[in-house]
Amino acid sequence: STYTDGEGRVTTLSYGVTTTGGTTTTVNANNAVLSSTDTQTTSTTYNLNTSALTTVPADPNALIPGVMRYDVAGALDSQLLYTIDVPAGSSLLHVQTDGGTGDADLYLRFGAPPTLDTFDYRSWDSSAANEVIAVTNPATGRWYVMVHAFTEISNVRLIAHLDTSPSDVLVQPGTPVNDLHAGAGTDLLYRFDLPAGVTDLRIELTGGDGDADLYLKQGQPPVFDPFDIDWWSENANNEELIDIDTPVSAGTWYLLVRAYTSFTGARLSVNYNLDINLPPTVNAGADQTVAVGANVTLSGSAADADGIASVSWRQLDGPAVSLNGANTLIPSFTAQSASGPTRLRFELTATDAQGVISTDTVSVAVRGASIVYVVQSGDTWASIATALYGNSGVADELQAAMGNQPLAAGEQLSNLPASLTDTVTTTTTVPPYYTVQASDTWASITQTVYGTSDANAVSTLQSSLGNPTLTTGLRLTVP
Repeated sequence: STYTDGEGRVTTLSYGVTTTGGTTTTVNANNAVLSSTDTQTTSTTYNLNTSALTTVPADPNALIPGVMRYDVAGALDSQLLYTIDVPAGSSLLHVQTDGGTGDADLYLRFGAPPTLDTFDYRSWDSSAANEVIAVTNPATGRWYVMVHAFTEISNVRLIAHLDTSPSDVLVQPGTPVNDLHAGAGTDLLYRFDLPAGVTDLRIELTGGDGDADLYLKQGQPPVFDPFDIDWWSENANNEELIDIDTPVSAGTWYLLVRAYTSFTGARLSVNYNLDINLPPTVNAGADQTVAVGANVTLSGSAADADGIASVSWRQLDGPAVSLNGANTLIPSFTAQSASGPTRLRFELTATDAQGVISTDTVSVAVRGASIVYVVQSGDTWASIATALYGNSGVADELQAAMGNQPLAAGEQLSNLPASLTDTVTTTTTVPPYYTVQASDTWASITQTVYGTSDANAVSTLQSSLGNPTLTTGLRLTVP
């Protein structure tokens, strides 16, 4: 058979045969073993053009994940609107109202403000302000939260969380885990280690709203089917207690918190040998919301029957600040410049006279100006990609990074990627070539391509290609 290359030429090999008088034999290449296309993948990275962005003042109604608002108030039938920006990869959006006076209902919608008739999620069952919405794997982008005053409301608390449900998290006895929250049906798994000589064990879940239950098992996580749990507590709220007043085995214990309904604001503590010494009572104070440049004072408290030997603060999250008086109950710091709403989280640790410690945490929201792209009328992801990254080829990557949120004039795109990469695959026609295999020799290649093992053919092919060293993957452009 013959092989025709991209320009319509038949690929052939002519070689001499030693006979009386001499002859020349021509053989055609076997097209089944040759290739005539070349595929190349090119990746180009485009950086964000910050000059195309706009700085907008801090939005007083932007919710900062994990920071409580205490000021939700409105007249009968008023509608109070808030926003929260959900980054890519968030596994849970949890919004809750509670406390205060009056009856508040909660509405949630992605990409546009909700109304009483148009919404994605709604919670309105409570006759007070205790409403919860939990969204698993929420869409990336801006969500709108509306609090509707079914009756006049005041001093209602509002909080939103964005996170991943913990799995197999190590808990230190004597150090509480604060601000637990989860959507209905979610399991939060923790574990802790007990030394030898433990005479009693107390596990408590307290505070917050909703209904979470506790399950305890030594050596492995609790199992429900078949039922394999050592101790449990299933009250109709977040007030759960497992109290073991007999000696407890040393080793690893597993503690499962199951959300019977959505819950938030709970505090989990594990303590042992309480007949010897109770841990200190610690309170890091209420969450705060401040402006950039504000002087912030944290207000903690600690008490213990044996007396408090020492207290200390440390910062857990957010851009680092300098704490003045970190070894006092009332330290202070200056809120630094931040791009957009920023959460700072601090932990207060108190140690009693016998060395037993206890902790509590508090969050401070710093409202800084946001750097965003403001969607224009007629914008598409391609036009936005061109404006921000100089190339429309990254439109799909940008759209995915922003969670494919709806584009509407005036909407703000925040948390934009610093760079995006466009990958292009091209295929071109090239002269026919054979790709050398691991065990190939010139004789085997000549046999494979031309169907002959004649020594003259082998020599002719080898010399016509310049006698290169045969290596696996080498491309031979055959005659």
